Amino acid sequence: MFKQNRYCKGEKGFTLIELLVVAAIIGILLALAIPNLLKARISANEANAAKMMQTLRDAEGEYFELDLNNDGTRNYTDTIGDGTAAHTLRQPGAAFDEQDALVDSTFNNVDAGAGGTDCTTATGNKAGYCVRNDNTGANANPSGTNGFDDFGWQATMTNFNKTGRREYSVYSDGTIRCLLAAAGDPNANPPVPGLEVGDSGTFDAGRNAPGCN
Repeated sequence: MFKQNRYCKGEKGFTLIELLVVAAIIGILLALAIPNLLKARISANEANAAKMMQTLRDAEGEYFELDLNNDGTRNYTDTIGDGTAAHTLRQPGAAFDEQDALVDSTFNNVDAGAGGTDCTTATGNKAGYCVRNDNTGANANPSGTNGFDDFGWQATMTNFNKTGRREYSVYSDGTIRCLLAAAGDPNANPPVPGLEVGDSGTFDAGRNAPGCN
């Protein structure tokens, strides 16, 4: 018996040239799409970080108004907390109650602590950013003569150019401040108009940083 022909008469397959052309077109489309996707993710992370700054400012302001120990003196907290320690933004009172928390659970473990210089001291992050309270040096003892003007929070990214390119800070006036971070070298990248240049992944955005455009 003759072996049955598995192909219909006149049926043709793809040539090597056709396959290479298709592969080249796919490669071009990916080369165009991936950078735009990364830029979109960075923009989303940075927008989240800016929103986080305002949320922390509002939470700190509400904590300030509570006077939890009823001594007539308003107080500050320099810690976000995770619901296991009192006098934090997550647990302003003596006992934890989610309804009393001034920030939600997505802020757990994003605090690098007052002594932290980058995100390595934080066990978590929020959209690739960690934060710390700016209550050191000239900003120490915020309940002093300058009152609320001495309070602030800072944010930096976990990975420059992948998580984000900007660092943030906020103080009692509510203005979100920005720095454009460089890849480990303050002079590595030219500054964006209106932004200064700081080190990558360290808390450089302070009181003197410009407002975000």
